[in-house]
Amino acid sequence: MLDSQWSDAELRELEELRERESLLPLNAPRALLSIRLSVLTDETTSPVRQELDLHRFALMRGCRVVGVARDLNVSATKVPPWKRPELGDWINNRAPEFDQILFWKLDRFVRRISDLHLMIEWCKEYGKILAADKDPIDLDSAYGEMMVTMIAGMARIEAANTGIRLESLWKYTRTVDRWLIGKPVYGYTTEEGPDGRKLVVHPFRKRVLRWIYNMLMRGRSMYKITQIVNRAGVPAPSGGRWYARNLTSILTNPALRGLRVIRPPKAQSKDISRIVYDSDGQPIRLAPPIFTDDEFDQLQDRLKRNTKHGRKDGKGKKLSLFLGVILCGNCGANMYKHVTKRKRKDGSTRTNARLRCSTYTTEPCGAPTFNPDEMYGALADTVLDQLGHYEVIHGSTLAARRT
Repeated sequence: MLDSQWSDAELRELEELRERESLLPLNAPRALLSIRLSVLTDETTSPVRQELDLHRFALMRGCRVVGVARDLNVSATKVPPWKRPELGDWINNRAPEFDQILFWKLDRFVRRISDLHLMIEWCKEYGKILAADKDPIDLDSAYGEMMVTMIAGMARIEAANTGIRLESLWKYTRTVDRWLIGKPVYGYTTEEGPDGRKLVVHPFRKRVLRWIYNMLMRGRSMYKITQIVNRAGVPAPSGGRWYARNLTSILTNPALRGLRVIRPPKAQSKDISRIVYDSDGQPIRLAPPIFTDDEFDQLQDRLKRNTKHGRKDGKGKKLSLFLGVILCGNCGANMYKHVTKRKRKDGSTRTNARLRCSTYTTEPCGAPTFNPDEMYGALADTVLDQLGHYEVIHGSTLAARRT
């Protein structure tokens, strides 16, 4: 909500900036605006002025503003970015929703060099960009990278002088059994305890996952399972609908064994989280497991078998006849048969089938779609060209030769 201190002229200017922003392409970088003020009555860098300047700054960078984190009456010296009421929520729980964090001036964002160093490390690990409107802090430019390198060096000197051996808060969290930052995998939540925040099992979500596990072990398809949970009104982690893709990403996460995991730097959706081990080479356990080690292994085997046999529609018909053979030329993903049905005015149904890559609805790579019959025919012709000169051996002939 906009503060009551906004004047009519400022509101008109904000509306104009938003209209210009709406003209940006759909794939424009997504910017989160960070606004902070220790004393709300400080007129020199008021929240209104910061926000208007940052909207202009975002337009100059070609970014679409997806959110504004307004932390007023918050001290940057006492409260680091990841612990602030609004900015902390974006960093900990909504990181996939933005690409860049824009702030007005360095002292509006952080006051401690070590805090800035931690944010820089986090941005590098998760593929985010930090940029300031009034200071030369920009991870997306060569000069900004140089400034970041200098600041990071200063932070290391400060840490050595004060005896702090913590290189990064996020790296530190991997060595302890407390949950300091980030969003837990579906099935878990966090709660405050006498020794800090702990990872605990979410009872309802555990029941959902256990039910899904039982259905998979009984041979139910991912398509059928997602249909059932959607009809039952079970919300997906993002609050939307369940799909085989987001369900699979959860079921393949070893964090369901109650272990600490980490995603690879600049992780893509296809990357699998890795287990974090302590100094003794043992996995770091944070909470009771939702699946035992044996159950988790059985679950992975089942998912691999389902993938090997190909995705199927609601009637059990395969959507891909050549999984691992017909691949997207752009991203290398499997091509699947997608069928759409539309009713004509005369009551008849028009069916259209296309082959498209598995990333088509989530992170489109720009590859075209193809006619399945033409592709299957071309593949069959290619195979026959390569194998046509071989003798055709029937099963009975082969059995006779063996005897």
